Order: sequence, then structure tokens, then C-alpha cells
Amino acid sequence: MSNRLLIPRKRRFLRPCAAFGAPFAFGGATGIFNGSPAAVTGTPPITFSSVSFGGADASRVVVAAVFFASSTNNVVSGVTIGGVTATKVVDAGFTNWSAGGGAFTGDTGATLWAAAVPTGTSGNIVVSGPAVSTACAVSCYSVYGSGVTPLGTLTNATGSVSNSAGVVIGFAANHTGSFTWTALTADVNTSVGLSSGSMFYSSASVLKQAANPLSVSVSPTAGTNFGFAGW
Repeated sequence: MSNRLLIPRKRRFLRPCAAFGAPFAFGGATGIFNGSPAAVTGTPPITFSSVSFGGADASRVVVAAVFFASSTNNVVSGVTIGGVTATKVVDAGFTNWSAGGGAFTGDTGATLWAAAVPTGTSGNIVVSGPAVSTACAVSCYSVYGSGVTPLGTLTNATGSVSNSAGVVIGFAANHTGSFTWTALTADVNTSVGLSSGSMFYSSASVLKQAANPLSVSVSPTAGTNFGFAGW
């Protein structure tokens, strides 16, 4: 019989996630869709209160797609997310429908904003924009394991979006109808009634292990302001 002393091996445990609700990253960024509060009408700044941000985490970036209908110059001048000044990462601009002879007189447009918000599970999203607005809506995501700046973007164009084999988000707005996405799953696809016609808006995503690059598209594109970003 051997006289060697047998020393039991130490058990190894997986390190838990930094906070409940913050997903693990498998080789790239991961994300969650936090929801899309009801559209708001009124004079900017417009506040969306107590929006869910998901689990707190040191790497969390909160992303907001902002959709605007305005009687004039549909420009979103600034966004704060949870009190943090957000960076505009994609500006899809706006379309003036009165120039096209449509039923709606004014502009519809869309932009994508992101901010590092490591703490808290909810907060306000505040949108500053034109002096006169008809409607504003947001769609909110959280991205974990990446920085504020996307690895790849597309603006009013379809094609391939670079990412970390992680997350790709698309967004779109128009005045003509709802949207169909390729390679992304629609998270919100709805409209808000205006005094003449409606603003249609949508966001879509792949929230983990996206192909890199990911070939994406949305339809219709005519009269639509849209964009994509990858993390």
C-alpha cells in the first residue's frame, strides 16, 4: 500500500455576475431590451420617467433610440440617461413630409444615443429637441462588456455591421408604415397617432453572439430614417 498523503483538491466555483440581471458575456458584449415607454407629446425637454435599465454593472452602457415627430426641424439636440449626458452614436436625421405632399405636415426622424450608467436599475431619459414637437418616443437597451462607442455603425444604409460577436441594434422611423427587419428581431414596432397621420417607429436587435460582421437591413427604406450600431 502506498504511504502517499492524499490531499483533497480545492473546489473551484464560478465567479457570480456583478449584479443580478447583468448577463455574462460569452466572447463579446451582451445586451438586454429594457422596453419602450409610451410615446409622449408636448414641448421639449421631454422626460420618460423610471425607465428600466436592467441590472447594474461596472461595464453597463444604456442605449436609447429616440424617435421624433415635429412641426419643424426635427433635430434632437441632447439626451440624458439616468442623469448622465449621452453621446449621439448614430444620427439618421429626419424627413420633411410636407415637402413630399403627404398627409402629415412636418418631420419624422430618429437618432441613437448611449451613456455609461454603471449604477441603479432604472432612471429617467430626458430628450431635448425642437421648440415645438408633436410626439417623441424612446426604445431602451443595456449593453454589457463594451464601451459607449460602437465598433461599427450604418446610417440610412443596409449592409454589414462590425461588432464584438456580441450586440447589434437597429432603429427606424417614418410616416408611411411599419417595418420588417433582416437578421434582427423586432423589439418594438408600433406607431403614435398625430393630428394628421401617424409616426411609425421600431427598434430591433441581436443581443448576444451576433455574427461579426452582421449583414442587416430594414424595409421600407424610402422615406425612412434608420440606422444600426454594433458593440
